[in-house]
Parts: sequence; structure tokens; C-alpha cells
Amino acid sequence: MHLASLSLRSYRNYAAFEAELTPDVQVIVGDNAQGKTNLLEAISYLSALRSFRGTGTRELVRFGEAAAKITGRVVGDVGSDDLAVTLSPEGRTATVNAKEPAAIADYLRVLPSVKFTPDDILILKGEGGPRRRALDRSVFGLTPSHFSHLLDYNRALKQKNALLRESHGAPDRALLETWNQSLAAAGSRVLAGRLSFVERMNPLVAGFFREISGTEGRAVLRYRGVSDAVRPVAELEAVLLEELSRREREELSRGHSVVGPHRDDLGMEIAGRSVRKYASQGQHRMFALALKVAEIELHRRDLGRYPVLLLDDVKSELDRDRVRYLFGFLDKIPAQIFVTSTDFRELDGELSRPRVTWQVKGGVATPA
Repeated sequence: MHLASLSLRSYRNYAAFEAELTPDVQVIVGDNAQGKTNLLEAISYLSALRSFRGTGTRELVRFGEAAAKITGRVVGDVGSDDLAVTLSPEGRTATVNAKEPAAIADYLRVLPSVKFTPDDILILKGEGGPRRRALDRSVFGLTPSHFSHLLDYNRALKQKNALLRESHGAPDRALLETWNQSLAAAGSRVLAGRLSFVERMNPLVAGFFREISGTEGRAVLRYRGVSDAVRPVAELEAVLLEELSRREREELSRGHSVVGPHRDDLGMEIAGRSVRKYASQGQHRMFALALKVAEIELHRRDLGRYPVLLLDDVKSELDRDRVRYLFGFLDKIPAQIFVTSTDFRELDGELSRPRVTWQVKGGVATPA
């Protein structure tokens, strides 16, 4: 599977872009602030229907234009599909082969992708919000239905929080129970997707971290929520309902929900010690790299194919040995790779696979 064509209209600083793409390595070269990352972001948005920068649709539309459009043809083993996304200040519309999909999962399964940017290292160190978003993006890359479960949960959460905020500690009990039931039903599915992903990732992360670091310190992911292990959805729903009931007084006092997937976190440990609290800068980088390589391998195992890989300025955050490991791994897998760089020569000697180079300047990308 690979992205065989890409077209942009009024996206970020691109007035227009049209390209036929090979399955090879696509190297995107240019100075800073010229549009390299914007091009990668557009491919990511076509894949996952959201910006990996956390940007809303309004900011993605070129200044002075009413709407932006991203289109692409995805070629697989048994045919091809045309994806299209139109973005405007009012929101987005997405189609597969010129038709709106019956479910968002039908769109998301067409072009799975994995991105690796400097932010993937930073999120190991910061607060839980960015880690939750990164976790969810990884989950629905493999299990597209997770996206719908997350939307359902966020809608119920918004309604419950409005009720708590506006009722000043004395909400309609029947309505509160209704939203708790909705939160638990959707939240249990969000939890099930996250917990399954973490369980399947753990042996891969441990193995790749050992390879990358050359040490025996075991790398572990730990989900921190009402459950830290895979359970049936019905059990997770019951646990969520029980916790919502137990902490009801706190929620009424605070005026917002304090229980559920929106408050959970992903813990990361090396040899039993928190990466966020105790790891060195080098260990942060090695853990982030192990996570990405493990995610790529999990795609191969789960889906039987590699995702499209989007690498933005990764050499700036990895030392020489880790760069050598990453590109050595990438050289051996038949995945289409998009990688940005500020220098044509920066990747010399790193990849032996055929590559195509694009020069980006001021929102214009041309073959170099």
C-alpha cells in the first residue's frame, strides 16, 4: 500500500500542489518555515482526519481562502481508493471514492500512517493531555472504530459537564444518571481500545528498547485509569459506573467530570522507574524511538502491511547511533516513507532504498 498521488488546494501556505508519488522514500527538503512540515501534515490529515499539531480546521485553510482541499489516491494489493477532505471554518467533509463513508472507520482504514516528530519526544516529559491524544491516534490507526467511540465519549462528556456547570451542585438526578450511563458505555469502549493497544505494544517496546539501548533495563507502558489491564467491555463499563458513583460528590463540587478516559494517562517506565520523572535525555529519545518502531511493527502484525511513515526533522532530536538504528530499520521494510530535511546531503549514507527528492520553498514543492 502507498499514496500514489497527492493534491492540495489552499492548504496552509500551499496555493496548489499536484504530484504523482512512487512507493519509494520521499525526501522533502527546504529551509525552515517554507512548508516542509505542512506537506507532511497534509498527508497525515488525509490519513487520520486530524492535524498532528492539534490544529483546528480554520487554521489549515490558506489565508484569504474560503476552504482547503486535500485529495489522494491510495494503491493497495487489490486496487485503489480515492480519498478527499474539504476543510473550512465550519468543519470538514471526507469522502472515499467520491462518497461519504457510512462510518468514519471506513475512511480511516484506507491509509494508515505513523508519524514521528520532535514532539513525540517532548510528550514523554509533559502533562497527560498530549500523551492521551497521541495514544488515541495510535489506537485508531490500527482500530478505526476507536475514533467513533472517542467522539461518542466526548459528546457525552460535553453534555454532562454542561449539566454539572449550570446546575450549581443540584442537577436533575435522572438526567445526570443518563449522562453517566452514556459516559460509561462509550468510555468502556475507549478504554478497551487503549488497553488492548498497550498490552500488544508492551513486548515490542521492551524488545526494541533493549536493541536500541543495549541495556537490560525493561521498558514498560502502564495505562493509568480505572483499569490498568484488558477486561471485557461490560466489566469496564461497570467499573466506570461504580467510580462515577463513588466520586459524585467531588464532581458536583467541582462542576465538571473527574472520572474517565479524559483524565487517564499513559505511564512509561525503564527498570521500574518513571521515564517522565527520572529518565535522562538520552533515555527519553531511546524510549520514543522504541515506541515508534514498535508501532510500525504492530501495524505489520495486525494489518498485514506497513503504514505510510511520516518523519519530520527526526535527525535534530536523535544522536548519531539512534539515527543509524532508525534508518537501518527503515531501510529493511517495504514502507513508503516521507522524511523532511533542511539539507540534501543530510540523509546521504542513511538510506540505500530508492528515493525521490522534493525542494520546498515558500509553499511550492518541486522535484529536485
